[in-house]
Amino acid sequence: MLSLVATGAGQFYNGERLRGLLLAALYLVGAVATVQYGWPLFLWIPFWIWGMEDARRGARRGNRALLDRLAADVATHQPHA
Repeated sequence: MLSLVATGAGQFYNGERLRGLLLAALYLVGAVATVQYGWPLFLWIPFWIWGMEDARRGARRGNRALLDRLAADVATHQPHA
């Protein structure tokens, strides 16, 4: 949801700070070029959409890794009979 509001914010929240900054920079360059040079709007909207999808995938990777670590912790702590 953060990337819906600001491109790159979702990546930044997921811990992918460099990726988030790069996406935000690309989005900003496209937005400025649209305003200053009259570039068509559809040229920078894909960065926004891709940023949202990329943040969602990053969150899923992070959640999967967390669940894997939790499952490994549970498996190594057997209850005492």
